[in-house]
Amino acid sequence: MKNNKNNFTTGEFAKICNVNKQTLIYYDKIGLFSPNIKAENGYRYYSIHQYELFSVIELLKELGMSLNAIQEFIKNKSPEYFLTVMQQQKEKITQKKKQLEIMEIMIDTQILLAKQAETIDFSSLTLMELKNEKLYLGDVIRNNTEEEFVKAVSHFVKEINEKKLDTGYPIGVVINKDSLLHNKYNHYSQLYIKQFHDVPFDDKIQAFSGTFLVGYHVGSEVTIYQTYERINNEMKRLNLAMGAFALEEYIFDSLMKEFEKDYVTKIMLQVKSTL
Repeated sequence: MKNNKNNFTTGEFAKICNVNKQTLIYYDKIGLFSPNIKAENGYRYYSIHQYELFSVIELLKELGMSLNAIQEFIKNKSPEYFLTVMQQQKEKITQKKKQLEIMEIMIDTQILLAKQAETIDFSSLTLMELKNEKLYLGDVIRNNTEEEFVKAVSHFVKEINEKKLDTGYPIGVVINKDSLLHNKYNHYSQLYIKQFHDVPFDDKIQAFSGTFLVGYHVGSEVTIYQTYERINNEMKRLNLAMGAFALEEYIFDSLMKEFEKDYVTKIMLQVKSTL
């Protein structure tokens, strides 16, 4: 029988704490959190004063603290130790908030790009002006072997993650003029990812401006030369000359399409007037 109204059975306390009854039984079994009263008849009673401690245990567990670490915290209870642990957890929360903010930005970007893609005529060829478009550029890829490209991609992804520069935009490739003139469309000189205009300074972020002839390739990279031929023909028709490079980035890849034949690559060829 309860001693007073401030004591609760295991079931009642579990309901108050919004947990399964077995959680309380397990916590008692491992010595993490035990009932205030263990009666001779086997009944266990928890005090209302234990609610705050249980709430902190669940908070620390939610933040990723192990049960062993929480147990150590409880065994060494003191105002000073409590303050230290709470400050450590606050720092973790601050870091998590930053990570969630970055993830939210990336998701917003993905939504924006997906909506934009729905409005694009992939057979079109159009001129586009870039004004201070900020791109984070990877190291120059000096050897265009498959092995070197894999290394370059791996290093680039590691860099943008460490610098928190993954904006959710697709990773693109730069193809220099020499490769374009020799129809080597799979010889990539650098990787890039678009950045926001308020991005902090980084010596690998460059601002690009100029005129670009934009086309879209539907299919695998094996046939991408066909789209480059269309772009080159249009460039000549408009009396334009090839600039220093082209940019390529996926509009649709394996994230949205099942088969390579349905992939869409955006090609932006820098052009200039011949006049």
